[in-house]
Amino acid sequence: MCVTTDTDVVTIAIASALLFHDWEVCIEFGHGKHMRYIFAHKIVACLRQNVSLALPFKGIGGEIA
Repeated sequence: MCVTTDTDVVTIAIASALLFHDWEVCIEFGHGKHMRYIFAHKIVACLRQNVSLALPFKGIGGEIA
């Protein structure tokens, strides 16, 4: 489990969930009444592999070239 309020961490966790497909990756995102749990392994299951791998570059660079 990862705890963060930064969306960059969420995108990297989603890409990491693709590499560690045997793990269940859970992210506690936000704080207060806006806190939610994001299950990265479920997002990866819905996305194509190349989209999941491109997410960290989107988060860090701002745009996918």
